[in-house]
Amino acid sequence: MTKLLIKYNDAYICEKYRNELDFINIPMYYPNNKAFSNLSIFITLFSTGLLSQDYSSERKLIEEEVAKLIFKHGIEKKCVVTSFDWENILRMRQAAPELETGYLTGVVDETTLLKMQAVGCVELCPEATLVTPDRVREWHEKGFRVRAWGIKDESLMRCVYDSGADGMTVNFPDKLTAYMGKTER
Repeated sequence: MTKLLIKYNDAYICEKYRNELDFINIPMYYPNNKAFSNLSIFITLFSTGLLSQDYSSERKLIEEEVAKLIFKHGIEKKCVVTSFDWENILRMRQAAPELETGYLTGVVDETTLLKMQAVGCVELCPEATLVTPDRVREWHEKGFRVRAWGIKDESLMRCVYDSGADGMTVNFPDKLTAYMGKTER
């Protein structure tokens, strides 16, 4: 079994076998030296690019492991598996076609929408600056839920909310909640 090289911004942290990732502390990445369980830290490191090695033979397995955990905890009706990487979406659709998937993208064109429809990807996650009321209507008509990412400020947050998008990823949920409380859609 090959060791995983764990790095942060190209700085060496450690090398661990995948089964050794249980309760590893990475203070330069996690505040307060918080420890994570092995799959949780593996997924976090994997998704943020902190794992560096050729693990192409193992990559296909992560989607299966994630799907198993989702089913084990009974949250399959409460979650959408999203990725910026189209190949990850395809592998997840293959591993667990019954799970909903979403594609995070900075480009939304007809090709993107057609390939999403072809594999049953139900949630379109466009970069927030692409979101307008007309586009949200179009995407809804094509059968997609719309959840924006890249909300950098309150002004953009308000625009996305007012567009009719189904959701957004924000770093200031208190401001979104306050805006939703005083705004009717």
